[in-house]
Amino acid sequence: MLAVSLVVLVLIAAESPTVFHGMVAGLGLPFAITAVLAVLAVATLMWRRVYRWYRVLTVVGVGSFVFAWGFGQVPYVLPGRLTIEQAAGAPAIEALLLGITVVALVLVVPSLLLLYTLDQRSALES
Repeated sequence: MLAVSLVVLVLIAAESPTVFHGMVAGLGLPFAITAVLAVLAVATLMWRRVYRWYRVLTVVGVGSFVFAWGFGQVPYVLPGRLTIEQAAGAPAIEALLLGITVVALVLVVPSLLLLYTLDQRSALES
């Protein structure tokens, strides 16, 4: 994972210097630091054969790297071509999508919680 992270950073620096600069010097810096620390922690844990936290730290590292990349592009969706403001839809459409998302969450989350609870109690095995 450490080698892949380094290769990806080198490729981003070579292919898109503005995104790389935003990742390591702009809004993405805290996430980039978190990603580096998580990758180093995972490498250390794997080397010492301590497998307790490596999955959580791997998720933190990858997630932080994705956030660093996203914040590195601000204010662009497509660097140099399309800004977030240009890509945004009409306010009425955005409000409608937000409402649909809330309704979907209200319908799906309780059923997932019920399924998880029943599974943990072994009530689904019969």
